[in-house]
Amino acid sequence: MASRPDGQVGMLVKRWRERRRRSQLDVSLAADLSAKHLSYIETGRSNPSRQMIERICDELDVPLRERNRFYLAAGLAPAHSERPFADLGAAEAAVRAVLAGMEPNPAVAVNVRWDLWATNRAMQPFLGDLPAELAGPPVNMLRVTLHPDGLAPRIRNLQQWRAHALRRVRRQLESPRDVTLDEIAIETFFPADATTARILRSLTTPPA
Repeated sequence: MASRPDGQVGMLVKRWRERRRRSQLDVSLAADLSAKHLSYIETGRSNPSRQMIERICDELDVPLRERNRFYLAAGLAPAHSERPFADLGAAEAAVRAVLAGMEPNPAVAVNVRWDLWATNRAMQPFLGDLPAELAGPPVNMLRVTLHPDGLAPRIRNLQQWRAHALRRVRRQLESPRDVTLDEIAIETFFPADATTARILRSLTTPPA
């Protein structure tokens, strides 16, 4: 049984609606509820059901980890589980197949915190000589690529990569039915010139 409304879930709804720059009327129409009902939810006068939370979160594109906070705030059990990467079964195999398919270009799979979960063969030489302070575990790819003792000196367009990475982090902070799977991202590092491409091919080509 849901707890009495205390406004906590309403504050989350309002925060995410404003973050997505959506009006109450817009969200209420899309989520199939009245604007008055949505207003009651946001002000704590009404506690939404599990189905209502899911519809609102779908419209606001709320990440699964954050959706669990909605459920808890409404007095409900979290709906989305979280498992280690190694327990994802067929999904793990699919991620590793994508990484292998990126060769000879280096590629990694990371979670929402940019911690390294998997890598292809092309990426391994770049991570093999990291200093102890960067070697983990876990290896944090954001820190590794931006740190002066990590991969930063090897990235020719470092300023562009830094700007891209920071934009990604900001979007993640603002932003499958499993938390782990929902948060996986695959990062691929493409060569900037023909020389780099040739070197990458040599790193993954077995000796004759």
